[in-house]
Amino acid sequence: MAKFLDTTGVSNELAQIIKGAKEKLIIISHYLQISDRFKEMLEDQDRMKLD
Repeated sequence: MAKFLDTTGVSNELAQIIKGAKEKLIIISHYLQISDRFKEMLEDQDRMKLD
């Protein structure tokens, strides 16, 4: 069954995906607004040399 997420659910899932990435992270979206919190998370992963 499909799982529908509200804004909070999407944010939580995206945070878990970013934090859980070990080698490579590819995000494909036709429309994505990234908050400062997510930008910092992505920058942290970049510092860890994640592709």
